[in-house]
Amino acid sequence: MLRCHKRVLFLVLLVGSITLYFGCSQPEDIMTGKSRTILDLSAERLPSSPPGMVYQLWVADTMINESIHEAVPIARFCYDFDTDTYLDENGLPREEGNRFEFDGDVLAYQWLLITVQRDLETSVGPVMLIDTIIDPEDHPLDLIFPLSDSVSQSALEFNMESSSDGRDPITDGAAIWFSAYFERVARLQDTTALASWSIDTVWKDSFTENDGDSVRSIVDISNIRDTVIQRIFGFDTVEQRIILYDVETYEECDSGQCTPGNPCLLTTRVNLTFSTGADTNMVYDAFLQLAYPLPDYSSYGWCYKGWVVSSIINDFGASLGEVTPPAWINYNTGFDSLLRAIDGGLLTTGKFTDIYQPDSANPYVDGANPARVPPFPGEDFLKNLPGGVDQAVNLVPGGGVTKGTVFITLEPTNYVTDTTNFPLFVMTRDLPDTRRQVDDTVQVFIMNNRTNYNRDVYIGFPRVNVQIQRF
Repeated sequence: MLRCHKRVLFLVLLVGSITLYFGCSQPEDIMTGKSRTILDLSAERLPSSPPGMVYQLWVADTMINESIHEAVPIARFCYDFDTDTYLDENGLPREEGNRFEFDGDVLAYQWLLITVQRDLETSVGPVMLIDTIIDPEDHPLDLIFPLSDSVSQSALEFNMESSSDGRDPITDGAAIWFSAYFERVARLQDTTALASWSIDTVWKDSFTENDGDSVRSIVDISNIRDTVIQRIFGFDTVEQRIILYDVETYEECDSGQCTPGNPCLLTTRVNLTFSTGADTNMVYDAFLQLAYPLPDYSSYGWCYKGWVVSSIINDFGASLGEVTPPAWINYNTGFDSLLRAIDGGLLTTGKFTDIYQPDSANPYVDGANPARVPPFPGEDFLKNLPGGVDQAVNLVPGGGVTKGTVFITLEPTNYVTDTTNFPLFVMTRDLPDTRRQVDDTVQVFIMNNRTNYNRDVYIGFPRVNVQIQRF
């Protein structure tokens, strides 16, 4: 018995020794809490903070339905892309440069993020860059735009078919609609009277194919009458006269009476001959969405906005402002290969969150037909434009020279101005350079996706690498 107790005591001491040994061998930062963190930021393609707005660095514990909760602020800062300089809220260089200090342990939180804030805004603003906080030894912190994998695979097109002024080809080119356009033709047969009719019968030799069914045969047509129906083609509704009639039927036999030698009547076909009026060829506009969807950023505090920049807008005196260029390397020349006519006049097509739904407003359409517009984001530039311009601004005069760029940006919902874009470019495409392209019966101008978020590329979305030290 004594020997048994000794064995138990030995096992207890052995387990205790092993636990103590391995417990002491755990990394020190796991065993003891950290109370201070230094964060060094290294930005790529981060836009200069717009006037009246700042960036803010946060940690957060909770995200519910893509909305940040329980966020703790670290610091507010401004940034100058051209000089890669971190500034304070007054626009002066920070003494600490790109280094930020947090009075706490960053690893105690789940998310690290940068938001876009108005100067006096204290609540969490639109989330611009975010990453999950995991041990940096295993997962370096790289803050990127939310849903970057989705938006980088999106595809979009536009057309320049004006619609609110009817089918006037002169104003084609004075519009931007983010969809494809097709001119289609439908043939309408106009009937006036039923001239004659006959019945063809079809018989079956095997009752097994009729098992359990009664078979009906048409024996008379009565109450012949004509009526007018409304047919919808694109935006237009036309009248078509058609013939209606009543059919009288009777039961020929049921499956129990059908035998191979006594076939049953299975189906009939009615042959109708009409007296016809003049047929009509209906030419109409069809706008179709061929896009690979853009993700919805409304829960993160962002929306999309369509724009066009062109020297022609300046020629008309219809510009609402100037382009704020993106944080790319080679946008310096006014007519370069990426953003042509970047120094030209600027117009917007409106804000939207869903490419399959209309945008926020259509202030420049023809007032006589304000509802005659595609059910997608876009705009006709026909009336009530900035500068008091009340005529169509045709963006494609022809001549083989591209006069501008169509582009889509992401805009924070707290953005302080409507006269320029936020410098976060999602899609771009040159304006067509010939009238033939906008007069065509098919218009599908594919846009270029500019949301690459990889390291060491000149064009794309911002990315911020964060190195941390914990004390």
